[in-house]
Amino acid sequence: GSLSTEALRVLGISAGVFVILYVFIFVLIRAWVRQSMRSDAGIVAIRVSQRPALIVGIFVITKLTLNQITLSEGLSWVQGVLMAGIAITVTYWVAQLLTEVLLYYLKRYAEKSEAQWDDVLVPILETTLPILTYLIGGIVTLQSLKVDLNGLLVAIGGITFVLGFALKDILANF
Repeated sequence: GSLSTEALRVLGISAGVFVILYVFIFVLIRAWVRQSMRSDAGIVAIRVSQRPALIVGIFVITKLTLNQITLSEGLSWVQGVLMAGIAITVTYWVAQLLTEVLLYYLKRYAEKSEAQWDDVLVPILETTLPILTYLIGGIVTLQSLKVDLNGLLVAIGGITFVLGFALKDILANF
């Protein structure tokens, strides 16, 4: 019927738009970045982003297509699983961008500078940024699977407040 044709239409349009964007970003922009940039940050960011972008695109296209089909109650969990897949992939993507691009350049900056604070701050960021990224991604993933995390979020907020208050004087000395 018309419902299946609508789903096929959405699938075709979203897949076409995704292919055009993917080729534009990962072929044309990559070539432009390779020729015009003096640093390799853009190339590394594009390289790190290529596979996660493909996975997120597949999940989004599947989710958009399934939105056109009325799922029975027994299959409504598929939408949550797709959102969880998107959350996991984006979490990995952000963590890779942070470690392979941002922290790499922060380390190079710290080696060149004379300041002492960056020699301490970079290792702290190198340890905490991926942990925080995966923690936030895990929370988003669990929420997309409809897991109630209110108690856990209140506890994390309390712990964060206590740690911030306890470390206030230590961090102020830097």
